[in-house]
Amino acid sequence: MVKGKLNKYGLKAIIVQYVWLLVSVLVFSLTAGTINVPNAWLFYTCSLIVTIIHTFFYLAYPERANERGTYKEGTKPIDKVYLGVYFFITVVVFPFIAGLEVGRLGTILINRYVSYGAVIFYFLACYINIWSMKVNRFFEGTIRIQEEREQRVVTEGPYKFIRHPGYLAMIIGSLMTPLILGSFFGVFWALIAIIVLILRTDYEDKVLQEELKGYKEYTQKVKYRLFYGIW
Repeated sequence: MVKGKLNKYGLKAIIVQYVWLLVSVLVFSLTAGTINVPNAWLFYTCSLIVTIIHTFFYLAYPERANERGTYKEGTKPIDKVYLGVYFFITVVVFPFIAGLEVGRLGTILINRYVSYGAVIFYFLACYINIWSMKVNRFFEGTIRIQEEREQRVVTEGPYKFIRHPGYLAMIIGSLMTPLILGSFFGVFWALIAIIVLILRTDYEDKVLQEELKGYKEYTQKVKYRLFYGIW
C-alpha cells in the first residue's frame, strides 16, 4: 500500500457508499410504488450530500479509505454479526418500512418540523464521524487490533470526551433516518439498530482494554464510552 494514494481498496470504500445508497433508494421506491414522497426526497438528498462529503474526505485522506476498504485478518468473528444486522436494518428494513408507511399507505405520523430538525442532527452525525476519522488513523470498519500498523490509543479530538465517537455518530444517524423519512414505525427499528451498536461498542471496548496497550489507562481518564456523563 502506498501511503497518500488511493488504491483499489480505497476506491472500493468510496463506491460501496453509493451502492448502499442506491439499494436503499430502490427498496424504498419499489415498496412505496411511487417516487412522489417529499420526506423521501428530503432524506435521500441529505444522504447523497453526506456521501459526497465522505467522498471528498476520502480523497483528501486516501489512507483512511484504503484501510476501510480492506477486510483484514484478525477481525473478530462476532463483528460480522453486528455489522450484518446493523446494515440490513439501515439499508433494507428502514426504506422497506418507510416505503410502506409513508409511500404506499401515505401515512405520516411524524410532524414535518420534527423531520426538519432531524436533518440538523443527521449532519451533526456526519460531522462527528468525519472528525473522528480525521484524528484517528486507526479508524477501521471492523473490530480488530491493528498490530501491523502499530496501533496506539488516540486521545485527540472527540476522543477527549468519549471513547467511541464514531459509534455515537452512527447512533444519531440511525435515529434521525426514520424521523426524516417520516416513518413512525421505523423508529422501532432504529432502536433495535441502536441496541446493536451499543452491544458492539461494549464488545469493542472490552477487546481494546484486553489487547491494546495503554487503553485501560485511557479509560481512567475518559470515563464514558458513548454518552458523555451517562455511559
